[in-house]
Amino acid sequence: MEFKILGPFEVLDESGAVSIAGAKERSLLALLLLHGGRVVSTDRLVDSLWGDEPPGTARKSLQVRVAGLRKTLGQDRIVTSPSGYRVSSERPDELDLELFERLAAVGDAESLREALSLWRGPALVDFTREPWAVAPAARLEEVRLTVLEKRVDADLMLGRHAELVGELEELVVAHPLRERFRGQLILSLYRSGRQAEALEAYRASRRMLVDELGIEPGHPLQELERAILRSCRARRATRRGSATGGDPDAASGHRSQACESIGEAAAEPQAPPRTRDRNPRCRLHFFRSRPGRSTFRGRARRRSPADRRELASA
Repeated sequence: MEFKILGPFEVLDESGAVSIAGAKERSLLALLLLHGGRVVSTDRLVDSLWGDEPPGTARKSLQVRVAGLRKTLGQDRIVTSPSGYRVSSERPDELDLELFERLAAVGDAESLREALSLWRGPALVDFTREPWAVAPAARLEEVRLTVLEKRVDADLMLGRHAELVGELEELVVAHPLRERFRGQLILSLYRSGRQAEALEAYRASRRMLVDELGIEPGHPLQELERAILRSCRARRATRRGSATGGDPDAASGHRSQACESIGEAAAEPQAPPRTRDRNPRCRLHFFRSRPGRSTFRGRARRRSPADRRELASA
């Protein structure tokens, strides 16, 4: 027998779909399956199925529904304990959630891909109107997205940069606040030789975060942008210093498009203004503006008596 909660709720046996009659029976079975063989207390089941003000007959009604599930699934499927009930499994892969967790724990790209293929839609989608299902559904969706991020990382490690771009663009649209998807998109664009687009993706991410939340991108995104800029500068310097005039990026099949398009953004970070104070009468501030140029601003101030004495003794 198979139980599926990662999408529409289904129970299958050798002959096909098993019909679970009654909304309360379906909710009861889903609640027990969520706990994966662990005992769920009678009080918790009653509260989940009937809310904060259950009828006086709730416990008796729960026993009737447990008996109905046993009749449909088999007497040994629902086990009674002193404090509540649990589902008994005949094999470890009967519940799609448990199989998903086991495959995700393996961690390689193919196992992660297989784990994600078990999802047929949002978890517990048939119970969206039930208060008990809201928190578990949100938790499971977060788990799914985390596993998806790990699968993308594994594919990046395998060099599948170009084929990930389209998928990541869709994920960024669907989950705009998940910075990890944005960082993966930037990295896949960069490793596909699309450095200018990678930097534009970073700028778009920063604009969205600043405009929507009033925050700057997290440290990993900022470090990724700086790494791309450093790489651009290094490649540009290599081309300029090459005795043969060859382009190392062209030789490897990638061109540093960003190096020519980002302009001043690729310059070294500017140092803070330097001050010169040889003459106490005037303080000069030197600023680095463009390579090969410098500007300064002067700000005169009125001489103090100490200034006049220092000038007189000079």
